[in-house]
Amino acid sequence: MDTSAELDANGWFTVLTSFSNVVLWGGIYKSLGVLLPTLTEQFTDHTWLTGVAISFMGLAADISGLLTTLLEDKFGRRRMLILSTLTVCVGLMLVPLATSIVHIAIVLAVVVGPALGISSVLSKVLLGRHFNKRYTLASGISQMGQVVSLLAFAPMTQLFLDTYGWRGAALLLAGVCLHSVVCPVLVKEEKERYETPPDQHDHKETNSTALYALTDVLTKELLGRERLTSAFAWIGALGVPAKLLAGFLPGWLYDSSGSYDLAFIIMGASPTVAAIPLVIGKFWKEI
Repeated sequence: MDTSAELDANGWFTVLTSFSNVVLWGGIYKSLGVLLPTLTEQFTDHTWLTGVAISFMGLAADISGLLTTLLEDKFGRRRMLILSTLTVCVGLMLVPLATSIVHIAIVLAVVVGPALGISSVLSKVLLGRHFNKRYTLASGISQMGQVVSLLAFAPMTQLFLDTYGWRGAALLLAGVCLHSVVCPVLVKEEKERYETPPDQHDHKETNSTALYALTDVLTKELLGRERLTSAFAWIGALGVPAKLLAGFLPGWLYDSSGSYDLAFIIMGASPTVAAIPLVIGKFWKEI
């Protein structure tokens, strides 16, 4: 596919689908963060317990991503993307019916989380399989959804919470997320195209360290488009321990010290861990 053909109507719908999925993922996490104090006050005295309940959603999302390849082969990529997005909305509609923090944890872990994981992997795969020359641009546009979710969902959820309570806020959040179902409906699945395996590309290497920050782009460069589903699924699964710790640690530190300061310091420093394999890879290339 040439460069101009990649940016046809179906290409832009593909970008919109990935963009909306990023907004959906970030928006749900941000909204649950806004609701966390209210849920803690409503159901339990322990902030860490509510945090763990919410983190179960992330754990389920990362683990369920491993099933994406089987579901994609069985039902098709576009069909599963539509179904998983609908399932996320249905799960959020069930949250207002909860009568305990355990009920919320079950809904997030069994319904919302797995659907989020599957839709996240498939939206990335959809983008990677459509774009080749413009994949970096398309991936960058889709990741801008994080900015939208961080800026829009927090004040919106707070407004819902102040006006309708946490049950009404969760229900309205489900309605907002339901709009993202339109995007995969508009996308047309394309026939698989042959692509030269990665080891047959030109062996010209780039010295740009910025490439390492583009995780999705680098994954496609290394593994090729045929392995994207499995690659993105395993990337998520390897993050399970970090997700579990992130759900427990901030709440536990707050309960112990009465302040989030130490939790913010730890979370702010944690991305530096990603520099370790990058530095090793840089020195390995020079040896």
